[in-house]
Amino acid sequence: MDAVTEGLKRQPPRALLYANDVVLMAENKELEEKTASALAASLTWLAKDGLGMIGRITFGYFKGTELDYDCKKWRLVADILNDLAFFVDLLSPAFSGCFFVCACTSSLLRCVVGVAGGATRTAITQHQARRNNLADVASKDGSQETMVNVTALIASLIMLPLVSGHHTLIWFLFMVGFQTLTQENFKFVIL
Repeated sequence: MDAVTEGLKRQPPRALLYANDVVLMAENKELEEKTASALAASLTWLAKDGLGMIGRITFGYFKGTELDYDCKKWRLVADILNDLAFFVDLLSPAFSGCFFVCACTSSLLRCVVGVAGGATRTAITQHQARRNNLADVASKDGSQETMVNVTALIASLIMLPLVSGHHTLIWFLFMVGFQTLTQENFKFVIL
């Protein structure tokens, strides 16, 4: 691990937000099964994904060059927008009449997260490589992300039966996760 600088080691774990995402998907699935037809669900999915594709292209076109020279700032923006997408997902059951708008908004936010996160990850990984070992650092970063996702999957499986139907607890966990991750990400940008 001496080939990886301290900045990469300090990146905050995102397991809590990934776990919340699984809970939200399960709750939205329950809502969709009760109120939406198969056609409406399919059209929503197509519109949401199509809008996301257009959003990725548009964001990349207009902001692509900024992602390279101000990558830490855009990494923070991507993390905050990802949290905002979770927030919109949490709101969607409360506004079932606006589910389509919530789904499209969440998709647009996540498309910016995908472009900004992926592009800045490359720039940051290149910076973290100390001995002309970009591929080595990138593979370790990918392995670290996979471990975070496995941890999030296990946490989701444990949390889902405990928090399902407890909206106050879900909101509390989201707010704690949001505050913690935003503070850690802000420290990463400053350092």
